[in-house]
Amino acid sequence: MESILYTELNIFAFVILLLIFINVHHQTDTYFNEQKLFLALLFCNALILIFDTFMWILDEKPGYINYIALSVVTTIYYILNPLICMVWSIYADYLIHQDDNRNRKLIKILFVPIIIFAILAILSNYNRSLFYIDANNRYHRGIYFILMALICYVYLMYTLISLIYSQKKMKNEKFLPILIFAFPPIIGGLIQFAYYGISVIWICMTVSILIVFINIQNDLVYKDYLTDLYNRRQLDKYMKERIDKNNRKGLLAGIMIDLNYFKKINDQYGHSAGDDALKYIANILKKTFQKNAFLSRYGGDEFIVILEVKEKAELYQHMDRLIESIDKFNDKKLVPYQLNISFGADFYDMESNMTAYEFLNYIDQLMYLDKENNHL
Repeated sequence: MESILYTELNIFAFVILLLIFINVHHQTDTYFNEQKLFLALLFCNALILIFDTFMWILDEKPGYINYIALSVVTTIYYILNPLICMVWSIYADYLIHQDDNRNRKLIKILFVPIIIFAILAILSNYNRSLFYIDANNRYHRGIYFILMALICYVYLMYTLISLIYSQKKMKNEKFLPILIFAFPPIIGGLIQFAYYGISVIWICMTVSILIVFINIQNDLVYKDYLTDLYNRRQLDKYMKERIDKNNRKGLLAGIMIDLNYFKKINDQYGHSAGDDALKYIANILKKTFQKNAFLSRYGGDEFIVILEVKEKAELYQHMDRLIESIDKFNDKKLVPYQLNISFGADFYDMESNMTAYEFLNYIDQLMYLDKENNHL
């Protein structure tokens, strides 16, 4: 009865992971490192659910072939336990620091205990240290079973400590999901450790992965990786919805913004400086418009602001504040170059029946007129 129950629960958790994978795979053709690590975490969780299920199915099934199968399945299951915790630590560290070099070094360090533990898991088939299968083909924990739990919790605690230590440099929308992630598997692990025969930890891990997917990974589909503003796909979707909506109380306006001298910044100070300049513009837009507008990276060094205002004067007030914010940034002299923008702005005319694409193209042309007028 227990084996049927846990098999059904594992299948349910596996289906959730499969749906998450299909969603991620369907939404993008190119995976960033963050997504690759997330998929590695998802893949490890799916594997461990499969092997956990086979452990339940094979347990106490008579016959030498079943004994060999259960031994192999249990060995792999034991190796996967700390491996998934290690992958989580690497993934969380990347979310915190966004540093590829640091991540590569961390993998080499954190993988050492996995290799040692894998050897111990294989040897357990002979010395019964971590687990053993008795004469009735029944699985049992070994006297050093706690070693597996300790390694897993060391990985999780390392991640929590690193997360708390780096809290100030993280955004709340990433900090909270990573913090919450650790608790379901920790609680599930404690229950499973205390009550032998209960298997809930990897179902809890599936819940954690779902939390991360909803709060973090899904953002990669809708947001620009560099600036954390919405991407072109989401802009097109948003514009279509706003134009189709007939019950607006205000005026729909758009501002197309171009970072002037972007090529010069790249050529003179390097591409990392160019990336930083785009991030500075994005942060200035966020602070200037806050939650009152839809902010998107249009492509390259161009940005879009879509907002609703009650009267036309509000749009020009927003634009004045934007210029003022850029001037304040330049006055601080944080970088060896000046941020300078051109923009085109206007209101969407409902009578014109323009499509979203036509309106965006229209304010793009206004922006280029502004560049020409300023001889840029």
